[in-house]
Amino acid sequence: MTIISLFFSSDLQPLIWDALKYPGPPAKEERPPTRARLEAEARLLQGLLDMRALADTNRSPAHLVAALKQAGVSASAKPDGSADAGKLTVTCDVVIVGSGAGGGAAASILAKAGLKVLVVEKGHFTPAAELTLNEGEAYSTMYEGAGAMKSDNTCLTILAGATVGGGTRVNWGISFETPAKVREQWAKQHGIPWYLTAEYTEALADTCSRYNVTINEIDSRQNQLLKQGLDALGMHSARTPRNINDPQDRCGFTTFGCARGNKQDTSGTWLPDAVDAGAKLMSGIKATQINTEPCRGHAGLAERKAVGISVEIEQADGTVRAMDIRAPAVICAGNAIATPALMLASGIEGRGQVGAHLQCHPITQVRGVFPAEMGPVEPWNGSVTTWFNRDIGDWNSNGYGAWLHASNAHIGYFSAGSGWSSGADFKQQLLDFSQTCCVAVFVRDSSEGRLYLNEDGMPCISYQYNEYDRRTMIQAAGARRVLMSHPDLFWDRPDAAAQAGMSQQQLDAGFQDFLDRIDATISHPDFVDATLPCASAHQMGTARMGADPASSVCDQNGESWDVSGLFVCDGAALPTSIGANPMITISATAVMIAKRLSHALCS
Repeated sequence: MTIISLFFSSDLQPLIWDALKYPGPPAKEERPPTRARLEAEARLLQGLLDMRALADTNRSPAHLVAALKQAGVSASAKPDGSADAGKLTVTCDVVIVGSGAGGGAAASILAKAGLKVLVVEKGHFTPAAELTLNEGEAYSTMYEGAGAMKSDNTCLTILAGATVGGGTRVNWGISFETPAKVREQWAKQHGIPWYLTAEYTEALADTCSRYNVTINEIDSRQNQLLKQGLDALGMHSARTPRNINDPQDRCGFTTFGCARGNKQDTSGTWLPDAVDAGAKLMSGIKATQINTEPCRGHAGLAERKAVGISVEIEQADGTVRAMDIRAPAVICAGNAIATPALMLASGIEGRGQVGAHLQCHPITQVRGVFPAEMGPVEPWNGSVTTWFNRDIGDWNSNGYGAWLHASNAHIGYFSAGSGWSSGADFKQQLLDFSQTCCVAVFVRDSSEGRLYLNEDGMPCISYQYNEYDRRTMIQAAGARRVLMSHPDLFWDRPDAAAQAGMSQQQLDAGFQDFLDRIDATISHPDFVDATLPCASAHQMGTARMGADPASSVCDQNGESWDVSGLFVCDGAALPTSIGANPMITISATAVMIAKRLSHALCS
C-alpha cells in the first residue's frame, strides 16, 4: 500500500486528481505567511545553521571552524598530524538532540537560564513561504522514514516528524492537556509525584499559552457530519482545543506544514525564544552516538557520565563529515523512535528497558460515503478536527478507551488505507473520495511493543494489539456506505426501491449484522492484525521515567539511571500512553525537566 500512496500523492492533477475531485494544495499566492510567522522565522534564522550548506561552502576544517565561530559557536579542529586530524569539536553547556515539542521547550528554558545551548536536528527547515503542501513531497522531506516506516508485522504505519519543529510542524494541531487520570497514574503508580503538583499544572498552563491553544469554531463538512451523528446517537461531543493562532483558520493541509503559519509549532514559538536567549540550532546534522566517560556513580547505578555526542553531516557529494559536540549535559529529544535508537547505538541498554514499553495510540479509520445530493464532503478541506467524542472504552474506570474525531485525509493517505478486495472496488473507493467522511478511532493502548536495532543498526518496531485494545478499536447518520480498511468489512445501505419494502427495524438489523461481522472478524483466533492496518502518530514510552530502575530508563528528573548527565525530554520519557494528543504533555514535561536541570547546572 505504500507504493499506492506514493503514486497517488504525487502531483497527478491532470491525470487522476481531477477525476477524483481532489484539487491539490492551494497556490502559494493564496496562502501567504502571516506577519507574525515571518517575524518568528526571522528570529529563528538568527541562530539557525544549515550544516550541510555550511560544510559544502567551507570544505576545509579551518574554514568551517571560522564560519562556526563567526556564527557564535565555540569550535576547534584537531591539528594536522594528530589522530583524527581535521575533525571538528564544538563545545557548549547543553546539547539537545531534536527540535520538536520536548527539545524546543527544553532549549527555551535552558537558554533563558543563561546556559550555552546547542540544538541539533537531522531534518531541515523549510520557511512557511516555501512549503509546497504537496503530500508526497512532505512525506519524503518532513517525516521519519518518508512516512513509510512500519512495524515488523506491517500492522502499524509510523508517522513521526523529522524536520525542524519535529512533530509539531506536521501534526493536526490538537492540543489536549494531560488527562487527570493519567497524571494520577504516573504520580502514584510510576513514582513521579510532581505530575500531581501545582507546578506541573502551571507548566501545562504556560505551555498552552505559548502554543496559543484556542477553540476553533469553523467546522469543515466532515466535522459537521461527525457532530450530527454524535448528536443523533445521544453521544458525548466537545470542541477540540488547537494551537491555531487564528480561530477562523480553515487550512486542511497543515499536516504538510502550515503555510500561513497560524499553527504554533516549535519553529515559531519555543525555538525563536531560545535563539533570542542565545541558543544555536544546527539542522541537517545527525547524532550517531552519546559519548560517555567513567564516573563515581549516580543513584547507586551510574558508572558513566555523558560528555557529549558524535554527529555526522552528509555533504552534497555524498561524503560524510564527522564532528564531536562536547557538553556536560545531553538531552535526547528526537522522539520515541530516535531516542532509544541513539541510546542503543551507544551501548546504553538500561537493563533491557531502553526500547521497551513502546505505546503508539493506534488509529484505525471508519469511513462513511455520503450521497452526492447531500453535497461534497471533501475530507481534505477545512479545519482538521473541531469536534471529538470519548464515549468509547472504559475511561471512567481504568482510564483506557478510544477517542473519535474527524481524520484529515489526502489522496495518498486515503488510498493507502483503502481495503483491497478487487481493482473495481478500489477504484470506486477512490471515485467516492470527495463524498467520504473519515473518522479516526484513536485508542489509548494498553498493548506494548518494543523498538530494536536490526543488523544494519536501523530502528525497527515490534508491536501487536492485545485483546482489550482490539475490542476498544471496533466500538466506534445518513451515510449510504460504511467501510473499514479491512476488505471484507463494509456495509451498503439498501437503495431507495429496497428501502421502500423494509421497516426501520429491518434496516437497523442489517447494520447490526455489519457490526457483528466486525466483532466476529477481529475476535477470530486466526485474525491477522495486518489485515486491518492502523497508523500511529504518537509514539511513547521507550525510555520512560519511573521510580524503579528495574522498569524504567530515567528517574523522575528525566535523568538516565545508567549515565549521569543524560536526560530524556520527549515522548520516550512518558511512562505510558496518554489517550490524548501528547504535544502539550511532552512540552510541559520538558519544562519540568529543564527547570530542574538548569538549577543543577547554574547552582
